[in-house]
This record gives sequence, C-alpha cells and structure tokens, in this order.
Amino acid sequence: MGAGRWSKELIHAVADFDLTIVTNDHSALIDLKPGRAIVCLCGGEVESNSTALVGDIATLAFSKYTADLCLIEASGIDSHEITTTTLSESFVYRTMLQHTQGEKIIYTEGENIGHVRGFMIDRTFMANRLFSNRQLTEIETAQFSSQGLQFSLL
Repeated sequence: MGAGRWSKELIHAVADFDLTIVTNDHSALIDLKPGRAIVCLCGGEVESNSTALVGDIATLAFSKYTADLCLIEASGIDSHEITTTTLSESFVYRTMLQHTQGEKIIYTEGENIGHVRGFMIDRTFMANRLFSNRQLTEIETAQFSSQGLQFSLL
C-alpha cells in the first residue's frame, strides 16, 4: 500500500484480517491497534511534506515482494498515465505496480481524474481498478474501459 491521504485509515480498517501489509507510509503504525495483520514499513528516506518513505531503499524493498494486491493513491490519472506529485514517489509506486500479480487499485479524488500532474507512475493499463468520489462521464468511462480499467464510486 502506498502512502497517501487515506492510506493510514485503510491500513487500520483491515488490521483485523489475516494478511501482511507492506507500505511506504510511515504514519501507518501510529495508533495502530493490535490485530491479526502484520504491517511492515519498507524503509527509506522520509519525503518532505508527506508521510511517504522513498528513495533507493524503499524501491529496493518493494522489488523483493510479489504482492497479491496493490493500493496506490494518485495525484492524477487519465486514459494514458497515472501520476504522483514527486519523482521519488513515482519510482516506489511503479515498483509496487510491477511487483503485484493480483489486483492493482488506484484511488484518487474526483478532481484528479482527467488531469495528470507531476510525475508518471506508470501507464493506465497497468492498473485494474479505479476508485474515486465522483462519477465518471460517459467519455471517461469509455476511455478507461478501453485501457482495461474498471471504475467504482467510493
């Protein structure tokens, strides 16, 4: 799971399930109640103005795993690419996507759909599902569907 506005809450919400979560969100362990989940931090450098661990150590850590599920919060997405605000975070997220054999989920605020800002994480067809808090237009639905991306409203 990537670092983002909602990652800590998502990690806390699934902490009672029997699973292992690897994240680059260093705030994930704050106030985490004991549960069945094992939560691992990837290590790395703390990115300024965020809760993300980034850099070579973080990227290397994610390259050592093969995940069944990947959850990443994006700062932008269109029918061609998925983006994030910093270059260092884009390397970590790309590695996470490339080392996931199961579902690859992108979530973002509605105003980020159709706008790519910052740095490319990967091409849109690398993800399987998009979650957002606003409904897609018919054109957006067709564009994302053509890339194999399914949409769900939060």
